Amino acid sequence: MTDASVSTLVAMALNDIDVADTRLTTRGVQSLRAGLPNAEILS
Repeated sequence: MTDASVSTLVAMALNDIDVADTRLTTRGVQSLRAGLPNAEILS
């Protein structure tokens, strides 16, 4: 999973997601949090 995956993940309207041990950057995690404000995101 990379920053390019964020838009796809946001479109899924997830409730929780674990992105630890992925290639998401800090910026990607911030974008994911912004796009899924009610989701629990473990990083």
